[in-house]
Amino acid sequence: MSAAQAAVFFDNLTLSASQMGIAARLLEEIRNRLKFLIDVGLQYLTLDRLASTLSGGEAANASSWRPTSEPPSSGRFTSSMSRQSACILAITSS
Repeated sequence: MSAAQAAVFFDNLTLSASQMGIAARLLEEIRNRLKFLIDVGLQYLTLDRLASTLSGGEAANASSWRPTSEPPSSGRFTSSMSRQSACILAITSS
């Protein structure tokens, strides 16, 4: 299941009031992490994938946006940076 598919699943998940009381904080964290992956362009990654199998660019996007010494390898860099900037603004304004 990809991050995008998991986000849809958790967005459509319905729980009883008692179940929601138990799972609310966990669901919020799961949704936030999936949203992060989608926001930085990694919506296609499957949830069973090990971090050690990520490409350099995927690992950089999934990290805390630490600059790397390597130049961007594709035109996706610009769109990735704009998504990352939007994420940072969302985080700092909340």
